[in-house]
Amino acid sequence: MRIGDTVIPSMGRARLELRHRTAVSRIVSDLTAPVRERSMRLEFTHGHVVAHYPNAEDDHYAQLRVSRPGHPETWEAFPDDALSAYLLGAYRALREDTPLEPQLRLGVRVVELLADTKTASGAARAAAERSGGQVAHAG
Repeated sequence: MRIGDTVIPSMGRARLELRHRTAVSRIVSDLTAPVRERSMRLEFTHGHVVAHYPNAEDDHYAQLRVSRPGHPETWEAFPDDALSAYLLGAYRALREDTPLEPQLRLGVRVVELLADTKTASGAARAAAERSGGQVAHAG
């Protein structure tokens, strides 16, 4: 990613495409986009869903729009504060003396997956650069 004369390696744009048995998931991240937005669009045979997630410290609401041919579009806004929900769950587990390990294990696995992905991305970039190939990344 380039900001003025400064180049920040391994930052900018990335795209991940996952092919499932009956569908394809595409995840796109663009830190150079002029508008900061966290959203997801799901396409189905008979309609689509667009979800917008909070993207700043002062934004605590998510929005969901569902569109189907022949039906009015539905829209819903609801609180979405994942960190607060996680902490409330942890305090509740402590108060009720229930195990915290399942929540902690999931959180650790998420961080491990992100770290593994970052490592794999760097290895793929290095291999492509060594072979003279193109790297599908704007960083």
